[in-house]
Amino acid sequence: YDKFRQGFWIFTGDSNSQSKIAFTNDNFKNVEILLSGSQETRSVISFPTKQGLIIATDTPLAQNYINFFDFQSQNVKKVQKLPASVFYGTMVGEYFVVSTAHEASIVNLTPFAHIFISKDGFDWKELYKQRKDQWPNKFFQHGLFYFPSGINPGPYLYAGGQALQKDDENLLIWNLNKLLENY
Repeated sequence: YDKFRQGFWIFTGDSNSQSKIAFTNDNFKNVEILLSGSQETRSVISFPTKQGLIIATDTPLAQNYINFFDFQSQNVKKVQKLPASVFYGTMVGEYFVVSTAHEASIVNLTPFAHIFISKDGFDWKELYKQRKDQWPNKFFQHGLFYFPSGINPGPYLYAGGQALQKDDENLLIWNLNKLLENY
């Protein structure tokens, strides 16, 4: 839901032709497709801002990025190169948080799942990473961090680990006020 535009963002697809980012503000009577046709528009996580849309890509087929879609210019800018696909994201107070998954492919080569954080959506820092467990993705789960859904006013970031060597099925907690005092 986009509180600035009073509507919903819609993300579809895996292939280039299926991957679309659309918007509706009239209960789905009209759906406007704003971006489509490439792996840059393949996403499951976004953050609406007053100026645009922060989009984290989730593709095993191309380099992943955090992109910014500027509403005024209608341009997409690559903001942060990522080591792998993003499956989860959350807001903690004023911080944007995303996690990358260990989704091994010819492009996603990292053996780690990562958590990245940003205060403005443009300057991203790695907060934490953990190595995937020994069980192959072909038969078992991707290594990743997931976040609770809903509104989190902060200052605590909560993350669960899945298929990770040291953090599998663990609850991780960070006090972002203390951790990011000098951000």
